[in-house]
Amino acid sequence: MPEGPPTVTETYAPMFVGTFLGSVLYGVMLIQAYIYSGSCRRDPRWIKVLIAYLVIADTANTFFDLALLYEPLVTKHGNDLEVVANSPLFLRADGIVTALVSTPVQIFMAWRIKVIMETWIPFSIITALSLVSLGGATALAVLVSRSPQYIQFDSFRGAPVTWLITSAVADIMIAACLVHGLSKKKTHISLLNEQLDRIMRLAVQTGAITAIMALSDAIVFLIRPHNTYFFAWDLCLSKLYTNTLLSSLNARNNWRSRRDEFEKEPNPLFNSNEVTTSHSSTRTSHMPVLTFNEIPMTNVFVSRESMHPSKPNPESLHPNTDLETAVPQWPEPIRYAPRIDTNVGPYAGSSGHTGTTYPQH
Repeated sequence: MPEGPPTVTETYAPMFVGTFLGSVLYGVMLIQAYIYSGSCRRDPRWIKVLIAYLVIADTANTFFDLALLYEPLVTKHGNDLEVVANSPLFLRADGIVTALVSTPVQIFMAWRIKVIMETWIPFSIITALSLVSLGGATALAVLVSRSPQYIQFDSFRGAPVTWLITSAVADIMIAACLVHGLSKKKTHISLLNEQLDRIMRLAVQTGAITAIMALSDAIVFLIRPHNTYFFAWDLCLSKLYTNTLLSSLNARNNWRSRRDEFEKEPNPLFNSNEVTTSHSSTRTSHMPVLTFNEIPMTNVFVSRESMHPSKPNPESLHPNTDLETAVPQWPEPIRYAPRIDTNVGPYAGSSGHTGTTYPQH
């Protein structure tokens, strides 16, 4: 028995869910942007401009999503046949506005990967995928404008699939390259390794979220092209990308503050110097710090020669100086390293060497 036309509820309930989730993420994004504005003084101006652009683009996207529901459910209320047959006017802008947000974010992360891995290959591949995704979203906007009927969506599967699949592949590649590049930056410095582990976890989590959402959108569209179920994921994609970037920048600032409080370590993902080496800083010795009285010693030798002053050297004095009244000269003291008893105390089992070598007599 053939299926009848979808109802208004079946058509616009997924869009309502997507718009609701997108609005929640938009609020989270505004909070993240506010936090970033208070800690971005050390960032280059072009990063601040990028964040401002993303906030404006997401604001426009949120307005389009709300207008997408307002048109069929308010202005065209009661005309059920038309609203279930033709897509809303602002639906045409959904794909291209989302891509205008995701593409700069992906290119920015690709640039950071280039800095970390010191190679242009990942940057070129991710940038190409992002631009192809933008092209697919632009083509989708043109096709929907020409054929706004829901029943026609099945005739142009190529454009949305290109947009979503290439975007998901770019997200997966970004997460994989970040993990691979940062893992090679690990050193013997525990604080730096801790920061690298956190960055890698954040990269995997955020990359997985955006990739899963984009793939889910594409798969559901391919399975049910005549329905609007895929809009439950599609309408919140742009906010996910903006929150991904802002969360990374804010987490970087948090780690930077912790680093400044404890020890200045470079951040290979967001450090302004763009260079991280394993010799960037040193840690203190693993030997315990003791006072002089706490060091167990067997013998400490003192030179008897240093206990008696010698007569002044006539060659070092002024010609008119009286040798009898000249101030006696004391020899340069000779320091000796204490012999630490390695059988007791916190140095038990060590070599007994204190880290400083002095001449032995």
